[in-house]
Amino acid sequence: MNLIPKFEPLRRWTARHAARKADLGQHFANQELIPSPVPRLLQCNDSPTEEEKEMILEYVATIEPMCWQLPDSSSLTTALRHEPGLPHHYSQLYRESLRLHRSLITGIRNIPGEVLDIIFNSALQIADDRYQQLIRIMQTCKRWWISAHGSPRLWSTLPKMVWDVHTSNRVGRHGHKVFDLLKRAVLRHLAQSGNYPLTFVFHYDFQISNHTVEVKYQELLGIMISQSHRWGHADLMMSLTMLETTSIITGKLPLLRSLSLSVSTTRNSEHEAIYFFAACPSLEHVSLTINHTMGQQEPPDIVLPWRQLTTFNDHRRNIGRSCTFIKGDPNSQNLSCRMFAALDSQSHMARQLSRFSASRITMLDISSPDISCIPWLSDTLTLPSLTVLHLGFPGVGADDLSSTHLLSFVRRSRCSLKSLRFTGGGGLFREQLGAFSQFLLLSDELEELHCDLLPLDALRTLFFDPKSGEPPPVPRLRRLSISINLTMSLKTLPSQLDCAALNAVAKSRCNIGGRAEVAWLRLEIRAWNLAMNQTAFHLLENDLAGSPVPVEPSIREEVVKGWIDQLYKVGGTSFSGTDRISPSYHKQGRRLNELIAEMELYPIPDSDLVLFRKYDMAEALTHCASVEASRIPCASLYNLPSRLKSLKDRFCPPLLERDGQRHWAFGRGGITPPDDIVEPA
Repeated sequence: MNLIPKFEPLRRWTARHAARKADLGQHFANQELIPSPVPRLLQCNDSPTEEEKEMILEYVATIEPMCWQLPDSSSLTTALRHEPGLPHHYSQLYRESLRLHRSLITGIRNIPGEVLDIIFNSALQIADDRYQQLIRIMQTCKRWWISAHGSPRLWSTLPKMVWDVHTSNRVGRHGHKVFDLLKRAVLRHLAQSGNYPLTFVFHYDFQISNHTVEVKYQELLGIMISQSHRWGHADLMMSLTMLETTSIITGKLPLLRSLSLSVSTTRNSEHEAIYFFAACPSLEHVSLTINHTMGQQEPPDIVLPWRQLTTFNDHRRNIGRSCTFIKGDPNSQNLSCRMFAALDSQSHMARQLSRFSASRITMLDISSPDISCIPWLSDTLTLPSLTVLHLGFPGVGADDLSSTHLLSFVRRSRCSLKSLRFTGGGGLFREQLGAFSQFLLLSDELEELHCDLLPLDALRTLFFDPKSGEPPPVPRLRRLSISINLTMSLKTLPSQLDCAALNAVAKSRCNIGGRAEVAWLRLEIRAWNLAMNQTAFHLLENDLAGSPVPVEPSIREEVVKGWIDQLYKVGGTSFSGTDRISPSYHKQGRRLNELIAEMELYPIPDSDLVLFRKYDMAEALTHCASVEASRIPCASLYNLPSRLKSLKDRFCPPLLERDGQRHWAFGRGGITPPDDIVEPA
């Protein structure tokens, strides 16, 4: 390492270095500690000047070879000799001083400003409150204050300007004070950000507003309009009436790259909302939501005017109809489409799908109580690139929607589905023997299937016998979710649920012995209420056990709800401003200790674990554990952290299979077989 300062003649540096060394030697002779040449830097976080760097380098170059010659306090021989010189602990002090002075040049205070800017920006992006995090950064030291204060990028993301139900309830009668603080913060960000492109959120819910609030937010919107030439990423939600006041920004948005626009209106005028932002040459990402709050008329067919878009989310809805087109991959032209129509579904869906080429649509989600679109789906609609199909027809019977309609659509489109989801009143694949096998032959790349109860022949098709040497029809199937529909009762469930076939499929596809060509199947059974879930669980268990398993009595739901309420009450109590010596404060800790002791002694039958799923016991225990350290007194005394964790493991186990007999476990909203065995890579 070259310790000679740059651009200094060797002779002059040698002379000064010798003088400094002589001065340091005098300190050694007088048994004195050598003072730091830069005491100022030891009291602040400033970066050293060039002169101070020179002094530090001289100090390090002189002290380093000399301090290692000092007696070492760890040397027993030296200590016993009592040799004259500096005290033994001086050696350690000088070495610590060397480490400290080296850090003045190579430590965090010398990080380049460009690197600090990147670090600060990353810290702000993950902060819950960006503005408060920025203030904390600036309060750390003078250098950080200067660096953050002079970085336009850090100030280019403005505080959120939001007026909604949550904000209204939170600020209450102090709304004008909160607004004044918000306005000052926005103006400061605008001033400090220079000409850097702005990122901001402006949400205004006119339905829970009043005239005073509207005037104040119109003032904020006016401030933002004056800076429209700097808009980079804008998230706007407002009424069309308020949006119309921004019409002067048309053609004045040269830097806008991302736009999220949500507009509520009572008339078909989304073309006005769209064309306010039509002249945006840099726009690449758009999320558009047009909500018609009155009427059921068909919205006008407005084509997005931006040809350069790489992603977009176009969502338009009114009372009874909605349509969403999503392009989420910048490197692909594929589209996802979701549509709903309460009435006249065929004309609505056909009209909306005609806006784009059929070959671009890879995901289609249709939901409607109206059956008029079913013949159109079966006989007309053709989507050759479709991979994901979701059909939701609540209340539709098997005669109106059958596997024949689905097979006709798949054959004509010649699409290879990877995911099929069906929800409705009919029993798909139950009306025709072999229909499920035909569908699997047409969809050999299927990975997910969500449907009603499957017939016996369909379940047999999914069974996999490793000894046969042949893979099942859909070897990539990873998830099969079976729903018990609303028309089924507790009395009819035993005759409709083929437990032996379900257990056989679960066993054959969940333990495949390392066959890489066959995917591990996750089988789920979901019912519409708690009693149906419990009944299905015991039916499946009875089939596995070979003899009836008694239905154990359930814990009263009132007890479980009482536990949940107490956990949130104790864990959610705010102790700010509370006298921590008062008995009422420590009573909270004792109360939680007694509650946990009661829960620890309570026997939990397996079939009742669904109650804890229903009331989300895991979330309550997690919440309580997350606040115990700072807000629950005597937490460590009562050993609450480990006891709360043990309760969570006991009350909310991921599986019920522990003794080799259980093969099913309650999950969120249904029953699943075990998946604790790690799938081979």
